[in-house]
Amino acid sequence: LKGDPATGKLIATACTTCHRINDVGVDYGPELRGWVASQGIELFLESVLNPSAAIAHGYDGEVVTLKDGTKIHGLIYSQGDPLMIRSTGGITQLIPKKMIAGKIQPLRRSLMLSAEQLGLNAQLVADLAAFFKGYK
Repeated sequence: LKGDPATGKLIATACTTCHRINDVGVDYGPELRGWVASQGIELFLESVLNPSAAIAHGYDGEVVTLKDGTKIHGLIYSQGDPLMIRSTGGITQLIPKKMIAGKIQPLRRSLMLSAEQLGLNAQLVADLAAFFKGYK
């Protein structure tokens, strides 16, 4: 499919929940500026369609289970007391160790939602790819 970069730019605003784009957004996921240029369009498409196929170094998520059964997915920034974890949207939580049940577990999947989970069809993914291809 031929992608439209202008439409892709509009769709990319959803990515700012976890990534910075044109100085807007959250520093939670990897930096996207120049990513397609350095990694290639095929890897970009794979990352959007199946984010768990290859997780960027340093972005392996973990699961913290609280004593009340609540599960928090995110990136651990500090194992201290309180534990510091950052979740989707860049929300940082401080959790006292006494609230944590057991050992922190690896998530074993990407923290990023797939294109399907985000409601992106093939044309919208092509548009997104066209935008990021020129995003340097």
